[in-house]
Amino acid sequence: PDPDMAASMAERERMFALPRSSWQDYDKTKLSEGGVIVSRSQKSITLPAAAATAIGLAKTTATPVEIMTAILKAPVDLLWFGGIGTYLRASTETN
Repeated sequence: PDPDMAASMAERERMFALPRSSWQDYDKTKLSEGGVIVSRSQKSITLPAAAATAIGLAKTTATPVEIMTAILKAPVDLLWFGGIGTYLRASTETN
């Protein structure tokens, strides 16, 4: 929920330089307090309270689908997924 931008960027660069990698290769010690990387194949996930609060989820144990839904409905102005052309906006916005 409150990452060290330089440390997390360095870790992503390290991970993406691996010949084959996934988010499971991310060094969990580089995550901020409350941060978590989870697999969508898990039946249920227990989130740290800070992570649940950051995405507006009222409970700390949820399914991957419930967590993804909460992320998409999170009380934020912009969601950026790190890809080119992947942006979401409100139906009332024109640009």
